[in-house]
Amino acid sequence: MNLIIALGALIMGIGVISIIVILIKLGYNKLFNPKGQLAPIDRFFNEDQKSFLTEIRRMHDDNEAKMLFQGDQEIFEKVTASKLEGKKNYLELLGLNDWEDADPKSDLHVCGNFVSELMLDLNRRFIYEKIKIDPLNDDEVLRVHKINIKDNEVLLYKISNSVDLFEEKERIKSITYSGISTNFRSGGMNYRFGNIKPFPNRESYWDNFDRCGLFMLNNKMVFVGSKNKKNKVIKYDDILTGELFSNGIILSLANSKKILIDFPEYKDSVVKRDDRNIFTRVLQRVLENNTDQNLV
Repeated sequence: MNLIIALGALIMGIGVISIIVILIKLGYNKLFNPKGQLAPIDRFFNEDQKSFLTEIRRMHDDNEAKMLFQGDQEIFEKVTASKLEGKKNYLELLGLNDWEDADPKSDLHVCGNFVSELMLDLNRRFIYEKIKIDPLNDDEVLRVHKINIKDNEVLLYKISNSVDLFEEKERIKSITYSGISTNFRSGGMNYRFGNIKPFPNRESYWDNFDRCGLFMLNNKMVFVGSKNKKNKVIKYDDILTGELFSNGIILSLANSKKILIDFPEYKDSVVKRDDRNIFTRVLQRVLENNTDQNLV
């Protein structure tokens, strides 16, 4: 019995010591290492670098476009009111050189990955907004994407992730009747003479077509369903208007009901998905018939 009591006391003592050690570490970090409590961005960058990054994030959030490695220094000097000597790009300005080789859990790698995704989006927007879009060759389209295209068609862009496609539908909620009638009573029954017209009360709703791969050809969009295995083709000539939302776009069509294209977020992305912004740029270029031109 005395042995059991002794072992219990020992275990309790070890537990108490562990709690004390944890409390000491927390107290140390709070009092003597306040930087350890900050997010990687706040720990890694100085104030000038944070100002530059804030401007880059604003450009990204406002759907602006920027060519990678061009104009970085000008933006830095503008937001920090400082003058830099020599040519520098954003990796040098932010101290992110060789971030890809760093420990994935390090502040250098986390910050480098975040900033690179921001800059990549700004770069891709610029390319699809201003630069000639080179179509993929037929062999690559068939081999990589497994879709057949006609001789007069080319694939301009494939949305990187799947999209959710919805079609506008209507359903009847109830029936009301309208018209001129005359009532008279015969025994226990009412009779009406005259015309009556039934009017269905309808409501619109979005019907989920499928989760699809979205291929943008030179003359149409092709939605290839993955779950229900249904495909849908939208010709650009049938598009009348478009309404943009933060996560998608609604297109009004000439020969059918509206469609809604929703761009779901990536599960592990550190920057909000940018497919909608690239899609609208390619769509605009196609509608203006200038995909084969450089606009800069």
